[in-house]
Parts: sequence; structure tokens; C-alpha cells
Amino acid sequence: MSIFRVIGLNDYTKVATRREYTQESGQTTITTYKGPPDPINDLYDSSLAAVQNGEIDSVTTSVENGEGILEIKVADGDQDGNDPNTIQNNTIWELIGQDIFKNLRSYPGAPDISGAVPFNLDADQDEMESARLYFETAQQDGDPPSGGSNAEVYYNLLLRGTDQYIRSTAVLRTTITVSRRSLITLDWKGVDRAWKIDGEDGSPNLDQTGQGALIGQITQLPGYDATKKQWLKRAPQLTQTGRRNYTVAQEWWFAEYWSRNLYGGDAGTDNP
Repeated sequence: MSIFRVIGLNDYTKVATRREYTQESGQTTITTYKGPPDPINDLYDSSLAAVQNGEIDSVTTSVENGEGILEIKVADGDQDGNDPNTIQNNTIWELIGQDIFKNLRSYPGAPDISGAVPFNLDADQDEMESARLYFETAQQDGDPPSGGSNAEVYYNLLLRGTDQYIRSTAVLRTTITVSRRSLITLDWKGVDRAWKIDGEDGSPNLDQTGQGALIGQITQLPGYDATKKQWLKRAPQLTQTGRRNYTVAQEWWFAEYWSRNLYGGDAGTDNP
């Protein structure tokens, strides 16, 4: 006596696979199973652990006309996670303002402002150091700055509690949202080094992602020079967003000059 088994009669079976793409999730695979309600419910129960472990992203089930239906969603391509989010399509770029606080001794002066004194010239460093000691030791060490000197401006600022000054800069920031299975990793290449926008490792690669409009805005920055290393790459950041997604963020800080010795900036006698 022959025994015939009809697919879906005694167990569930996979009946469909489809893919969708969204800006937030990237490529997503949706697999549909159908079968008797009891086996479908068993599959649903066993799939819950897979969701909690990050193997799949979501599972839903329903019963229609006595037939059990179950859908499993997996972001980043197939269920093995072998198809990561596309960086070029999913990366979001921002150009934002940022405040930088700098030590007063790094101030170069502002000769383009009427009445301003360029008090931190190289020639004044010895006198300024003596004025700093005079201030910080309550006039026990060092010497008071001579009247009318550039160092006197520095000393008077210290007397008023000013030992830093603020400058506004631009920050390039990229963010991309990925799932727990994404193959995208944090990029530490070239962190704490200055870069041009030229596509080198560590550089903000705007051309690769088609950000022509953003490049146009960057060229309007005061002091911008495409031939100079003006973008300091900062450490990447990873933030969990929800139970299954992570946001990877990367920043580059703009400055007209970054120190040659500290950050690998441009060589020059006025850029130590």
C-alpha cells in the first residue's frame, strides 16, 4: 500500500521568498511559510529565540481559511547575513557647525580687526611665558610684561580669567544604520590624522557617494583649500538603535591648518 504525502498537509513548507529595500534597513529578505496551524505555531515558537539571538529580525504568523501562514524577515540580504547594507546608498551625510575651545597661547591674533593686537607672534613667546609665570605664581616668578607690549594683552586676558578662546568650525558627519548581522565595521584607518577630500584611506570620500551638492557648500568655508589637509578624522561611534539595529557614525573636523607634528598636517614653517 502506497502512502502519499501532500506538501503542506502534515507540515509547513516554504512557498515564497521576496526582497525589499528601504533606506533604513537596506536589503531585506522576506520568506513565507504555509501549512497546518499547529506546525506553523511550532515554527513561530522556535523562531522567537532566533529573533532574540539576532539570527533573524522579525517573525509574524496568522491563520487564514484554516491555513497557517508565517513570515520571517531578515535584513542585510539572505538569512546568512552575506549581503551587507550598501554604503553608497544608505550613508547619510551632514555638514554641521561645531565649537572648538583652544588654549589662549595658540591664538594668532586678528590683524584684520581694527584695533586688534596680534599678541601671540613667535617673537613674543619668551615674554609671554614670563608673563604667564608672573600671573600664575602671584607675582613670585617671571616678570610683568612691559607696557604697550603684545604680551601685556595676553597678561590682561589672564587677569580676567580668560585662558581659552572659541572658534567655530565645520564638521562632516556620516551615519549609516545597520543590523546586528551587517558586515560593515568601524573604520579606524587614519583616525587623529588630517586629510584632504581626495578619496585616500581616512579621507571623507564624498565623490564615491555622489555628494556633489555637499562638496559645493564645503568650498564656501572660510579658509578652505582643496590642496591642504584640513579634515581631522575623529574616532568612529557605534550606537544601538532599537533591539536589532545599530548606527555607525564618523566625523571629520575642519580647520584651516592642523599641526604637522600632532596630526600629520601640511608641512610649513608656520605650522609646527
